[in-house]
Amino acid sequence: WLYVTCSEVDAGSDRVTKLDLDFFEERDEYAVTAVLVPDFSKLRYVNELRVISQNVTGTLPKQYSVLSRLQLFRALYLELTGTIPADYSVWTLIQSFQTRVNKLTGVLPREFSAWKLVTNFDSSRNALSGPLPVEYSVWVDMILFSVYQNQFTGTLPEEYSVCENLEDFYVDDNKISGTLPAQYSTMKNILILDLSDNTFSGIIPAELSV
Repeated sequence: WLYVTCSEVDAGSDRVTKLDLDFFEERDEYAVTAVLVPDFSKLRYVNELRVISQNVTGTLPKQYSVLSRLQLFRALYLELTGTIPADYSVWTLIQSFQTRVNKLTGVLPREFSAWKLVTNFDSSRNALSGPLPVEYSVWVDMILFSVYQNQFTGTLPEEYSVCENLEDFYVDDNKISGTLPAQYSTMKNILILDLSDNTFSGIIPAELSV
């Protein structure tokens, strides 16, 4: 089937394990205008769910919380509104969560600290607000954290310094204030640290020049 991958599970039964609805650059005959439907929650064996299109609206359905096998969730370049459901915290196998370029509001759920395997988190270019959750410091395997072009406030959590595998950290174009944590000097694998277009104060800690 186009956009669908089935794999053998449970004593030889074939189940849908991947749903890849990438219509962003498709030809006109494949272009769709649709709503992100709750019915995808019936695909209980899905471990990868991708929806990429400029014509999908609606909200992130809370019903998707039953997809306990999810390892990758990608909803990009849509017109999604509403909040990111805290119910998704039960996705304990999730490794990559991406909701870049939508119209999502509200805060980042602190409950996502239940995700212990996440390496890629990207909710850039939305209208999310509130502080960056200190609780995300448990994401010690995180490689990419990207929340640029939102409305986040508060300070940079110094607790993120334990994320020593972090390579790309994008928090630019928000409303984050305070000083730059000297503790970030422990992030030895950092390649990109973009803190621009915020309201930081104070001096750049000497430790960050190492």
